[in-house]
Amino acid sequence: MLNAGSWFELATNPSSLRTFEKGCYCTQATYTLQPTGLVQVNNTCRIGAVNGTVYTVVGTGRIPTPGYLVVFVDPEYRVAVVWSCEEFVPFMWILSRTPTVPDAVYSFLLVKAQELTGYDVSKLVRTVQQGCMY
Repeated sequence: MLNAGSWFELATNPSSLRTFEKGCYCTQATYTLQPTGLVQVNNTCRIGAVNGTVYTVVGTGRIPTPGYLVVFVDPEYRVAVVWSCEEFVPFMWILSRTPTVPDAVYSFLLVKAQELTGYDVSKLVRTVQQGCMY
């Protein structure tokens, strides 16, 4: 599981953008461990623009979460790559504790994602985080 707290989406793949993240800007997720041992996940974004209407979806997961793999996280839990390929539909998220990262860090994450999953990271779409109000 990712460390609890907020994670900002730096990039995702087109499958995400056609489903539950359609029209999203400023996407982030907050993970909270519940007393039951489950993890509550609040997924939030703005619809249509960085100042659009706030859209939130609350989910619950288990540790480990079947189907979603944290394939890379740095030792300080600042950046991560999450991967899922359930039912032959790939989902990938490049995440960070901050809304943006230096280009060198982002490039490093792309290399790790490709190396660890075999997914063609050139298909990833950067998430707009500039100008967002969280």
